[in-house]
Amino acid sequence: MQPQKIILHQKSATLELVYADNKFILTAGYLRMKSPAADNKGKTHIYHQQVTIDQVTAVGNYAVQIKFSDGHNTGIYSWGYIRLLCVTQQSEMARVAAAEKEGTQVLKVQPAPQHK
Repeated sequence: MQPQKIILHQKSATLELVYADNKFILTAGYLRMKSPAADNKGKTHIYHQQVTIDQVTAVGNYAVQIKFSDGHNTGIYSWGYIRLLCVTQQSEMARVAAAEKEGTQVLKVQPAPQHK
């Protein structure tokens, strides 16, 4: 399903996709993480928090290509794939947050005893 409109919000580093039945906002970090580019295979679990979107270009009538601030620009997002990202972003980001939380260690440090 092709969006009716795509709006790049550079300040918030988001892409707004307007469909006949809904509207979605995808973050640049999520789009970069889920890039379909060959050089991103096996890395789709890495969220790129600091990345922004420099440019969005139509690829024929079937996709868009996104140029990111980290120089990555080889992923072509078909209409079907980008719609899938729209409906899965929330659950995917919850999974990423849970994985990051599981990998976090909190250590309580007691003050060292003072020697007299």
